Amino acid sequence: MISRPIAVLVLFILISPVRAEHHIEKDVVYGVMSGMSLLMDVYHPSESIGRAAVFVAGSGWDGREVGYTEYELKQSNSYYEGLFHELTNAGFTIFSVNHRMAPVHNYPAAVEDVRRAVRFVRANAERYSVSPENIAAIGHSSGGHLSSLLGVLDEDQSNDQDLTSAAGYSSKVQAVVAIAAPQDLTINSAIVAPFTASFIGDRPPMDDEFRNFLREGIYAEASPITHVSPDDAAFLFIHATQDDYVGSEHATMMHDAAEAAGMNVRLVIEEANTHSPTLDGVMISEWLIEQLAD
Repeated sequence: MISRPIAVLVLFILISPVRAEHHIEKDVVYGVMSGMSLLMDVYHPSESIGRAAVFVAGSGWDGREVGYTEYELKQSNSYYEGLFHELTNAGFTIFSVNHRMAPVHNYPAAVEDVRRAVRFVRANAERYSVSPENIAAIGHSSGGHLSSLLGVLDEDQSNDQDLTSAAGYSSKVQAVVAIAAPQDLTINSAIVAPFTASFIGDRPPMDDEFRNFLREGIYAEASPITHVSPDDAAFLFIHATQDDYVGSEHATMMHDAAEAAGMNVRLVIEEANTHSPTLDGVMISEWLIEQLAD
């Protein structure tokens, strides 16, 4: 005979709605460069809304400095897990990518790789049940920098020689969520300067005279703020007021420049001392759905 508590539990399970969990497709090859497979993990939602989010984790662009390798970068961690959960619950398909990293691979290698990832998603949109016209990029820290470039670079600004079947597709996304992202590489803090120099490929002195020179050179070229134009993606900037790694001025300056250009932008500044501001997954997914509406 089944006891009353157990019977109630069984009945609750039988009448409760069952929500299927998302599943992860690991180690999808989206390209091969420098003799290395470029990999992404694809997070499939239980119920797709046909929207894609290319995700780039923070790494300082430099695997040596932060303990990442290219093969670990795409793996979610505790900071990103809540966001991934909310996005897949909202029906997004997430493409979390690896990219080549300094000091072995310098600029523009990482930029080329994330652009190649977007082309791959667009070329395989039918396979993944997503709209090729509704692709977002989300990134934190250096990943936010790369994601921002996906929203502002035009095709004729690419140095990439993509020889894959996806080469004819656009690498520009329709919306960007930039989290604690450096937007102007000519004004980095003392903490970030060595990372930026490693990314670019040298370690110059960062005095005022040389900083002015950089504004006309490769540091400016690699900065999202340099490429702002009216036809760029919608942007959501998320930053903390006291970020010792990437100052909040990166978000405010990029926001102001984008707004002046007539872009669709939103700025969220959290009163906190952190390089990892709070990620409101519900707010982010709702904002993305609004931007990626048909």
